[in-house]
Parts: sequence; C-alpha cells; structure tokens
Amino acid sequence: MVFNMQDTSSSLFAPVTADIRRITDMEGLQDVVAVLDAVWGGHNAWVFDRLGGHLKIKDYLSVYAAYVENKPASIAWTYFPTGQFATLFAGSTIKEYRNQGLYTSLLATRLQEIRRRGYHYAVVETGAMSGPIVEKHGFRHLTTVYDFEWKRN
Repeated sequence: MVFNMQDTSSSLFAPVTADIRRITDMEGLQDVVAVLDAVWGGHNAWVFDRLGGHLKIKDYLSVYAAYVENKPASIAWTYFPTGQFATLFAGSTIKEYRNQGLYTSLLATRLQEIRRRGYHYAVVETGAMSGPIVEKHGFRHLTTVYDFEWKRN
C-alpha cells in the first residue's frame, strides 16, 4: 500500500502521546527481538546482523519500539533508500498490548519522520491486521504481492 506524504488531512501528523523510543544500538535491538519472538515465535537473532548492520549506515534505517510500563510492546522500522519512497516494515505488537493504539502510534512516528526527511511516498506490505489500519489512515492499495516457494522436481 502507498501513502502520499502530501496528504495533510491524515490524523497521523498529530503529536504522538505513546511512549515511542528510537532504537539506535545493538542493546536496543534486544527489545525488537523480544517483541518479534513474542509475536511470531522462533528465534529472531537475524535482527542483530541485518538491522544492526543497517543502523551503521547513516540515515538509512530508523527503528522504533513502543513501550508500556517500560516494557517493549510493539516494534517497527523504516528504510530510507535513495529516491522518493520510504519503506515501512515489521509493525508487530504483542497480543496483550493490541487495541491500545501502539501500532498507529508507531505508524504516525514513522510517517512524521518520513515527511521531515522530504520523501514523497511511504510504502508498506500489509497483512490482514495492519491493512485496515493503514487504509483507514489514507494508505491506498497499489499492488498485491504473493510469496512463492519454488521446488525442484
């Protein structure tokens, strides 16, 4: 889905009141992994290599976590490649913290940064839970992506 950053009617540009913190180092990425493990299961140590490496590239990646009572509850990040499109990734919220506006607060925080940086568009792949939220805030369907696994016979 795509969001035109010139859309000034969106409520996502109002001040965010949730406890949103920018993650800038490997220690902070521990909170990202904790949320991903709680939401998706498995081991998400890949975050340290991938995001940790990308955090070292100036102005390329912004990682955020939402906290409830000082505990990480929701996470998301944005890539800022060359061009006009910033890319939103990973909006994940631990089940017991859903329906409290944390995903929307992270979305707002990231869109506000995207606008400050001068990007014209924000793009995001959405699932069944996030799609209706971003659409409500002005994102429009651009295309559908399907994952395939190719197997040799």
